[in-house]
Parts: sequence; C-alpha cells; structure tokens
Amino acid sequence: MAAARRGLGYAILVKSACQTLLDTGELEALVLNKPAAPLQLFATYPQRRYLPRKVRALAEHFAQSLLPMGQGLAR
Repeated sequence: MAAARRGLGYAILVKSACQTLLDTGELEALVLNKPAAPLQLFATYPQRRYLPRKVRALAEHFAQSLLPMGQGLAR
C-alpha cells in the first residue's frame, strides 16, 4: 500500500483497510477487467504435537471464516 500511496503502482486491497485513504483521495479506486486472483492463505508450523492453543485457535478461525463453504482445512 505504501508504494501505491506514493504513486509508484497499484495495490489490490480490502476496501475496509483503505477506505479512509479512498475518502481523502490519497488512493484512487480502479476497476480492473479481471477479478483479483483468489486469496491463498497458508499457516505453517514445525510440528502439530506441541502446537500452542492460540496458534491452533487462529488457524481454526481462519479456516472457518475465510474459506468458502464446503472447503476444509488441509492437514
């Protein structure tokens, strides 16, 4: 986003993350001919045996809230 704010290119951002900058004119919304590529999010950790509860809870939260219906968490 910093490069886009300086006019050095564009960024594909979640609108809620940059709404203030759009409102003030610091960023400008563009309409693209094609949609952005699907989001891929990976959580990697050295082992599952002693995975802290907070890390497991975060991974489960992402799996439940960000994945489309019908897809599960790869293990």
